Amino acid sequence: MVSQDILTGRRYAGIGHSRCCVLKLRVSDDLLRLLAGITAVVAGLSSLLLGSSPVTFVLGLLLLFFLPGYALTRLVFHERVKSDMFVLLSIALSVLSAMLISVGLALAGILTQEVSIISLVGLTVVALMADKILHHENRKFDLELSMPRKEDLDPIILAGIVFGIVLILIFAYILVTTHPPSTTYIALMSENMDLKLPKNASVGERVNFTLMLKNGEGHNASFRVEIYFNLTKESQLTCHLRDGENRTFLLNATTLEPGFQKISVKVYIDGVYYRELHFWVNVVEP
Repeated sequence: MVSQDILTGRRYAGIGHSRCCVLKLRVSDDLLRLLAGITAVVAGLSSLLLGSSPVTFVLGLLLLFFLPGYALTRLVFHERVKSDMFVLLSIALSVLSAMLISVGLALAGILTQEVSIISLVGLTVVALMADKILHHENRKFDLELSMPRKEDLDPIILAGIVFGIVLILIFAYILVTTHPPSTTYIALMSENMDLKLPKNASVGERVNFTLMLKNGEGHNASFRVEIYFNLTKESQLTCHLRDGENRTFLLNATTLEPGFQKISVKVYIDGVYYRELHFWVNVVEP
């Protein structure tokens, strides 16, 4: 009996491979390449534009754990592996590709979620195009989607696939439910942009100082800055910073009473309290 590998299109003959056919389709190599490329692009656009949703989650798993490796396995191994090993190679190469891309982008200083997604989509599309150029034949064949009999499954490979799926689900859960550490940077300086903050002032005098903000949240964010003299809120400002963008603000606070007084700045990111910076000023009567 002649059977057809679902992923590679490779035909093989053998005894004891009778299966219960669930669905039979007429497909071609070009169709499989096209479907993989379209799925990768849709997954990338979904992750970039739709945010968190079940569809984005499923497509994101395909993009992260299968599609790049599928394209690379087609390109490198072509027909030399059967579908069970093809799946394992696709998963392994996808994970390896994601790791190497992350390391490369981190070393280049441009590691963001958006750039990582675009890189994975680009890798998948380029590998599929290279596969088309190098293996230009467009074979057409009947694709049988079926449930194999228990005796047809290699127990070692089956155990590897099950273990891989469980590992992927655990990793995906951790990836979705955790956030990268914040590298947002805030600093107080004098109005001349040095570290010598004002130490002395007279009652009623405006104390000028500079606040530096850098958005290291991994995404575009809204910042709110509140300026306090002791416990009295004097003013506030808001701004929207792109990921990695920095900005400086010239601020001031009015000294209202003599003695050692505290001037503080509270920073909120997307409405959530982030950090407070302060310095002390010796206020004297004029």
